[in-house]
Amino acid sequence: MSYVQAATESGADTTRLHRNGVRSMTHPLPDQRTGQGPDVIEKSDYRWHLRKVMASRGLYATTDLRPLLAERGLELSPSQVYRLVAERPVRLNLHVLMALIDILDCTIDDLIERVPGTRGRRTADATAVRRRGTEVGSGPQAP
Repeated sequence: MSYVQAATESGADTTRLHRNGVRSMTHPLPDQRTGQGPDVIEKSDYRWHLRKVMASRGLYATTDLRPLLAERGLELSPSQVYRLVAERPVRLNLHVLMALIDILDCTIDDLIERVPGTRGRRTADATAVRRRGTEVGSGPQAP
């Protein structure tokens, strides 16, 4: 049975379905039984402390880091190394992260600090998984 058929049979509002029958997960439909919107979750954010950790180890210039990365087989351009140090990375290669930990003799927690972030909406699929307790690697969920 397709999503559209299942939604129609359950009485759900299908007006916000895409042409191909896939609902946008950024705009989940409200729960038909309660009339409530989707659950709200807290998204975590982080702080990147590479510059501070480098300074504590006597490395003050981004150019100091480049040859140390190259010794570990990571050839980054000067601009890539600058952005890695001066900006908060959105994506980070795990080989680079492990090399930084080795070079600076630190831990992941020294480089990345978890910060509670903004509240966001839970998608319908994530809500269903949480309710069923079938998320991969999770045990039974508390009521």
